Amino acid sequence: MLFGAHCFLGNCAHSPVPGLRSMYLLVLTDSTPDFPAHHKLLSISNPPANIPHTEPQALGCTLSPTRMRRTLLLSLVVCLVNIHQAEIIDRCALAKLLHQEDMDGFEGYSLSDWLCLAFVESNFNISKVNENADGSFDYGIFQINSHYWCTDHQSHSENICHLECQELLSPNLLSTIRCAKIIVSGTGGMKNWAAWRMHCSDRPLSYWMTGCHLG
Repeated sequence: MLFGAHCFLGNCAHSPVPGLRSMYLLVLTDSTPDFPAHHKLLSISNPPANIPHTEPQALGCTLSPTRMRRTLLLSLVVCLVNIHQAEIIDRCALAKLLHQEDMDGFEGYSLSDWLCLAFVESNFNISKVNENADGSFDYGIFQINSHYWCTDHQSHSENICHLECQELLSPNLLSTIRCAKIIVSGTGGMKNWAAWRMHCSDRPLSYWMTGCHLG
C-alpha cells in the first residue's frame, strides 16, 4: 500500500546533458506497527512495461538530451501530483495530537480506536478525498462524508458539523477532530464508519500505540 512519495536528485555521471541530474521517485510503503516503512527507489525516467511499483529500477543514463528533458518534466509532474495527493501524518504524531485534544476515552473510544480508524479510512492521509457512488465525497484522515457532516457545495448536505468540507483537509486537524467528536457523540458512535465496524470493532487494538509517547 502506498504510504507516500518524495522526489530527489541523483548524480548521473554519464548524462548526455551537461549538469543535468536524474530524477527519482522515492516510494514509502505503509508504516503500520506490524509493517515498518520500507523505502523503495523507483526510477520513472524509463520504466519497463508491467513492472510492479514495488520493484526498484535502475536509471539508464543513455537517454538523448530531448528525451531526458521530457522525462524529467514528466517526473516533476508525477512527483507534484503525488505530493499533492498524499499528506501523510505519522501514527504517533497523530496519537499525540488526539491526546492533546482530549480524544482518548471520548465517548468511550481509545486512541487506538482513532488510529485504527485513520488507517483503515485513509492510511493516515490528511488530504485524501474520495468520491462515492451517490455523488457525495469523503474528506480527510477520517473520510468524513459531505452528504451528512460538511458542505462542499456540490450536492445537498445536512452539514451537521457546520463546516466547509475543505476544512477537513487542514493539516492541523482541528476541524476534523471537532467534527469527529460530533459524529461519535450521536447515534451509532464510531459505527457510523463502516470501515471501523469491519476492521477495528471488537478487536484488540492496543498495538496501534506501540512506540508512541504522549508526554
